[in-house]
Amino acid sequence: MKRVFAAAAIATLFAATPASAGIPYGYYEFGEMVSELPAEAADLFGQQATLCHLVRKYHIAYIPLFFRSEGYVIAANHCAAASYVPLTADRFAALQAMGIVPKSLPAVPSLSLGQRSPPVAIGLLVAAFVMVVASAKRRQRRRVADLGDLPDATKALLDMLAHAATACGVPRTEAAPLIAVLATHFSTTPVQAQEVQRGADIALARSLPKPRPVDISMLARAVPTAHRQAAMEALMTLVETQGALPPSALPFLRHLSAQLKADAGLAKRRAYANVSPGGPLHGLIRPAKDHDPRPTGSHDEPPRAAPTATASAPEPTVSAGFHTVAEPLPPGTRVAFEIMCRAALKNGLPGPSEVEAIQAMSQLLLRMPLDPTFLARMIAAAANLPDPPDFALLLAGLSAPEKEKHVRMALLVASSRGNTSPAAAAFVAQLARAAGLDDARLRALYAELEEA
Repeated sequence: MKRVFAAAAIATLFAATPASAGIPYGYYEFGEMVSELPAEAADLFGQQATLCHLVRKYHIAYIPLFFRSEGYVIAANHCAAASYVPLTADRFAALQAMGIVPKSLPAVPSLSLGQRSPPVAIGLLVAAFVMVVASAKRRQRRRVADLGDLPDATKALLDMLAHAATACGVPRTEAAPLIAVLATHFSTTPVQAQEVQRGADIALARSLPKPRPVDISMLARAVPTAHRQAAMEALMTLVETQGALPPSALPFLRHLSAQLKADAGLAKRRAYANVSPGGPLHGLIRPAKDHDPRPTGSHDEPPRAAPTATASAPEPTVSAGFHTVAEPLPPGTRVAFEIMCRAALKNGLPGPSEVEAIQAMSQLLLRMPLDPTFLARMIAAAANLPDPPDFALLLAGLSAPEKEKHVRMALLVASSRGNTSPAAAAFVAQLARAAGLDDARLRALYAELEEA
């Protein structure tokens, strides 16, 4: 029951080190005096006894790394004895009951603040962290060094999108043209398409298959602050072109989105409009077929080799009371704005959140925001329409993917305050049923919105 104590314990160190290193490492134990014990303790332990706290100190080259408590012990000579008697929890409690050990002492001793956080250990951890960050920065600099003479912001965007495409499992043959289009569109400086395409190929080849959190942080920090909202929109547009994402992509996307510190909700709404019919990227990028499990088609409208019955179908009908006010809008967008205005009204009197959501869609569907007075007139006209609307008539002539997009727009506006009111949820559910979406697909749309 006894151990070698103090200096004698040094002989039991894990001191055998690699011969090539020659640096001692391991641990040794020492006692810290807690309390002198009364004379009665000598009857039990045969000597003038002291209650000690036994501490194990781990070190490299005798520099402390961390400490660990080994509990209470009894020793002589103010804890400087060569041996000691360990105290179990039951024996310690019995000594307290006998009045030999002060009853005010806790059952388990604690380390001092300095022992819990040794300065050397903290210094080593800080140094290790600095080395990890510096290593991540060097890796990133090497990756972007070969991206040609593109602007730094475009290089950072290519590097970020290449890693996002890799994390999302986009095949290389599809990822290269996709991120080239996105980088060209979202670059704030005019760039040569050929140079961007070359940079996209290189960025994909250099992307890390399993980036660490510090690598992901470096991807976001490399993007200039003024460009981060555009970078977030580019990221969300890339995600919008994909179907079901691999589970491993979600932690990457969450961490990257958090580090960009941009408005993810606004970026997602704009990303949806980017690939919608009439959007600036419609027809330029397409969802990867092997990533979209939906039987009704991809996020984008499928290509048509020749006019079909669907192509010649009549345009969806705008409600009569809304048509007069919305007449200045392009014909293909009037139903979308009627649905969004109706959805906004389901939350009560539309506030800044609903107006901002509709304006964000207008910016991308029409390439310009709506005049606030004109938008107010449309909302007022929608408030005077019969309720519930004839959803089948509103959606008549739309393809299945287009119907789903109208449901998405309604959901984005209805949930713009951060949650969806019961009336708004019922409106979206009725619209979804008219669009042919089952409950599972509608729940998936809610889940996608929450993840954004």
